[in-house]
Amino acid sequence: MTISHYEVAKAFARGEREASGSNMFIDNGIIYSYGFHFPICKRMPGYYIFNDDDYSVSTAKHKNYVMRVISGIIINITKCKVENAEEQIKINNQAIKGYLDKCQRARTKMQYYLSEIRYLLKQNYLIEYHILNQKDVQEYSVFDSMDDEQMKAALIAKLV
Repeated sequence: MTISHYEVAKAFARGEREASGSNMFIDNGIIYSYGFHFPICKRMPGYYIFNDDDYSVSTAKHKNYVMRVISGIIINITKCKVENAEEQIKINNQAIKGYLDKCQRARTKMQYYLSEIRYLLKQNYLIEYHILNQKDVQEYSVFDSMDDEQMKAALIAKLV
């Protein structure tokens, strides 16, 4: 007998390592929607890595069920690589480079690009601190104290 998707999400929140609904399941501490190609969330000691990508309306419902039942530190990852933190940081750095390039040409969306850069920097910090256990990470927090122009200049020097 399969259980409802909401019950699968609750089982995940309780720490169960396996459970299955019709289109949503837990395998080895990761909850999936429709198959191994779309991990929704991975449970880690003391926090969760949550896939921030969109896929379909039904997967959005599955993600909503999970988000409603988990609590604590939740790290939202875009272009989710829940099993490979180093790869996620590389993806984020490529996205930051792209946003920096767009900032050079931007006329109307500058604040949007800068907010995306800050979001990705924060995500990199959380990944390095929580997932990679690099407790001395200070690099990303330095950018919080900078204004937008200082941050852009520092990132261009670092990443480009």
